[in-house]
Amino acid sequence: MSWLNTQVSLYKSHSDNIGRAATFEEIIYLHFMSDMQTIFDLRKLERTIENYELKKKELKSKLQCYTPAGLLKSKAKNNLIEIQRSGIMQLDFDKNVCDQYDIEELKQCVFSLPFIGYCGLSLVVMDSLPWH
Repeated sequence: MSWLNTQVSLYKSHSDNIGRAATFEEIIYLHFMSDMQTIFDLRKLERTIENYELKKKELKSKLQCYTPAGLLKSKAKNNLIEIQRSGIMQLDFDKNVCDQYDIEELKQCVFSLPFIGYCGLSLVVMDSLPWH
């Protein structure tokens, strides 16, 4: 079976704790596209505008999310109930946590691992890239 057919939990937004089962294939090829306008709006948001954090939070609250690690009955805090694991792990390096590290060195280290299937950049990192 391809990893694309693995079921994980897909949520309407980060506040949705129940979600529904969806395959990676559905998430990547069907559901991701419905968030594109919100992602574009987030990337266009200027950090210097008044209420930047509030507007960013409002836009992010509209984005779907999923749990690559598995299919969950609930992701509610203190009520995490797992149905099955996918065998896939997600890592999230937050800028405020890892800015004491050399991000280029960290990326080289992560990309050198043979089992890494995907690595994306957040909006914070995207803002600092030369083509942004």
